[in-house]
Amino acid sequence: KFREGIDKPDPPTWKTRLRCALNKSNDFEELVERSQLDISDPYKVYRIIPEGAKK
Repeated sequence: KFREGIDKPDPPTWKTRLRCALNKSNDFEELVERSQLDISDPYKVYRIIPEGAKK
């Protein structure tokens, strides 16, 4: 947990941890066809899987 004024901000680590959590979760799915990884500002697109459609 980040503590403002105590911990040093580290956005790259936060981004990595969020991405790992999204990939591990059954509630989200990466939309590979909408993600752009080969550009100067790459990004991934995820969708929330509806409750009845989960794997």
